[in-house]
Amino acid sequence: MHVQALLYLLLISEVEETEIFKICLEYWNTLTSELYHDNPCNIAPPVFVNQQVTLEISPRRLLYFPVLTKVSQSVCQSVSSALSIFLMKLYVTKVHYMSCENE
Repeated sequence: MHVQALLYLLLISEVEETEIFKICLEYWNTLTSELYHDNPCNIAPPVFVNQQVTLEISPRRLLYFPVLTKVSQSVCQSVSSALSIFLMKLYVTKVHYMSCENE
């Protein structure tokens, strides 16, 4: 149910009204900050090439991960100026880091 509400908020975030976009962006920033502070990612690179890094991702992060992926895509599409693109890339990097995406 909560994820469905976030998907509706994502749709609201895509409205072409600057103030609405800013308010939604503040919420997404708050959510990702909470997720990070609840369970920070402390990933150390492996010492050996053959060594695998195993991540323990919190259930809450797993729950929000699909929504936050869509948020990052939506935010990038909403940006128009070069400076905004730079700032949004920093934000998207933060979102991906906080969700501990293992590529």
